[in-house]
Amino acid sequence: MPLIVWWFWTGILGVLAFPLAYRLFPRFADRGYALSRALGLLISGYVLWLGGSVGIVRNDYPGAIAAVLVLGGGGLLAGAGRWGDLRAWIRQHRSTVLWTEALFLAREMLPNEEFSRGDTVRALIIQVQKTTKGTQIFVSRTHPKFLAKLLELEIPEIANGNIEIKDLVRQPGERAKVAVLSKERDIDPIGACIGVKGNRILNISKELQGEKIDVVAWSAHPPAYAKAALSPARVEKILLLDKAEKALQAIVPRDQLSLAIGKKGINVKLASRLVGWKIEIKQVVP
Repeated sequence: MPLIVWWFWTGILGVLAFPLAYRLFPRFADRGYALSRALGLLISGYVLWLGGSVGIVRNDYPGAIAAVLVLGGGGLLAGAGRWGDLRAWIRQHRSTVLWTEALFLAREMLPNEEFSRGDTVRALIIQVQKTTKGTQIFVSRTHPKFLAKLLELEIPEIANGNIEIKDLVRQPGERAKVAVLSKERDIDPIGACIGVKGNRILNISKELQGEKIDVVAWSAHPPAYAKAALSPARVEKILLLDKAEKALQAIVPRDQLSLAIGKKGINVKLASRLVGWKIEIKQVVP
């Protein structure tokens, strides 16, 4: 709300609140207008806050990015703005940010993640509930959509629709795989997402406590898609074992075997989830 409009309405409310101010503070009758104006400011401020909270909760549905401010005693506040990078909410979204209670469950935090008082972190709004105590916002940093939103914020080609995120899977805090498709012939989807010297993807990885992010080319052909999904491992070839069972076999060189499988099998598991097919890893026979 523009300042001049707010000031106008505080004046109106101040006039209406004059009898109340006079009754509450009879000793200051000669300053009645000042008191009523102050009362008007308080009333209009409350109305503005209430109206803003309703509007923001209505427009900023689950799926938006929120800024979470860490308070003392383990408390959290979530700021839900219209849209944008809410890490800079103080500078850019002062008039459109609602701060309310946030619930940050342990399973929605990255492994070994700790916050200190005064920290501002980004999280995904996964649920908004109205209770008798007010509005509660449930936030997450482990949800796959959180990574999708970070990619959208960091990479203009995704934000403007020139690059589409086709599939995305995560093992929060450890590894993620993102399949992308370019809608423009002259745009390299993988290069655009990684950025110069990997700066774009590194910025997102830092936000996720060092989570490794593999950006691969999406394909409608499962063997080709699986070969790309096993990145960063180099795959010799992909064999179709059973189409009905959606089973594939990846043949890799000996020096690529551990990389293809990944730590605790994470790489091949994520690749299987990304493609939607079972992938068996086999070493090249000499």
